[in-house]
Amino acid sequence: MHDVIEWIKQSDIDFGDVAAWAAFALSLLTLVSTWVWQRKNAKIAERSAKATEIAAEAAVRSANAAEKTAALAQLPEVQAAELSAAPKRRLTVQQDVRWKIEPVQGARYLLRNEGTQTATGVTADDVPFQGLARQLPRDAAVRAGESLEFLLIQVAQVDTPHELWLTWDGQDEPMAVPIPVAVSW
Repeated sequence: MHDVIEWIKQSDIDFGDVAAWAAFALSLLTLVSTWVWQRKNAKIAERSAKATEIAAEAAVRSANAAEKTAALAQLPEVQAAELSAAPKRRLTVQQDVRWKIEPVQGARYLLRNEGTQTATGVTADDVPFQGLARQLPRDAAVRAGESLEFLLIQVAQVDTPHELWLTWDGQDEPMAVPIPVAVSW
């Protein structure tokens, strides 16, 4: 320390500049701490966005479950008892379920039940999409004429499947529903 003081005495440094150097050091310290806080906040925001996405998917699943419960509640009591007691008979109750996928905008699509019966337990196979599909139905209920929205992200490097494979109560064998090519402008 003594050497530094001697060096300062021998040099032509104007001690009036000490305040400027202190201000510079303080500014540099402020800049570094701001950058550190900004990085921490970016990580927190990223985790928050991920949690929001998970919560949104959970909300969709919850809404679908509520829809299924409401659909089952609308069935006559005898028919509901038959559905729960005899799974083999579900095929005759829900024989008129027809599916169509409609592009909405960008990555948004609608899965529409064009049949005359409510489909319960509707589940889509998400494996072929390699994580590029969001909000696919899982144990959902879809009344006749109603639809469910899902997202299908198309990436140039990944071949997107041309159909969505569905099962529902009474249809244990997966059924392919063609995915139309979305036109983007």
